[in-house]
Amino acid sequence: MNRTESPTDLKVEKNTDHLSVRKETKASIKKILDELNSQRVGRAVSADDLVSAGISLLTPTDIKRIQDATISYEDRLKLKYKRYVEKHGPATMSEFLEKTFGKALEGED
Repeated sequence: MNRTESPTDLKVEKNTDHLSVRKETKASIKKILDELNSQRVGRAVSADDLVSAGISLLTPTDIKRIQDATISYEDRLKLKYKRYVEKHGPATMSEFLEKTFGKALEGED
């Protein structure tokens, strides 16, 4: 750094970023980190170490399960309707519902 540059003039590339998690998730992470870092030599295990290790253990089945957990019943119905239209041709949602659930709903009050 020359004499005309101040420390704030230097660009420092950040290697970290923030991520929002629920308070319960944060508490769980802290609890695990406390356990990992107790009675230990060497550098402390960081949240990044923990998250990276966990991500590396995810299987395609885990990823599918997580994705499925975010889909509502309404979303599932829309997906089934879309597949129905692709397979059977144009149909209204009402026609799809009648073909799909008509027999099951007959006579119910």
